[in-house]
Amino acid sequence: MEKTMQYAITTVVTLSVCVFSSCCNYVRGERTTNESGRYSAFAKGGECGGAVGSYESSVKVERHYRLFGHHAWTSTDEIFDATVDVDRLKLQWIDEHHLLVSCNCKREAVEFSDPRWRDIAVEYKFAQ
Repeated sequence: MEKTMQYAITTVVTLSVCVFSSCCNYVRGERTTNESGRYSAFAKGGECGGAVGSYESSVKVERHYRLFGHHAWTSTDEIFDATVDVDRLKLQWIDEHHLLVSCNCKREAVEFSDPRWRDIAVEYKFAQ
């Protein structure tokens, strides 16, 4: 009976550590809209993994569709993902169809980057 109780407590503690160490606290970063207001880009990120955590951030682009002057739906897609703090990402529309994503990070921190989204060309700039 004592061994069973010890195994039960060990299991509960182990599961609790696994669950709580994988929590992410997400925050919204910078948001910018192109001149026509047709497209928006925004960054979001957070610290994940508890005491041994790392930062994870992403950039998404969205387009709002209107029907008879009213918002009908929004199309959103992720174009960038990296293991950096969201404050290291800067977004800027160069013109109507060109987005610049500046990351104050090394290129090796990037896990995913897409050079195009629909008719938007995306340029990436890195610190090192």
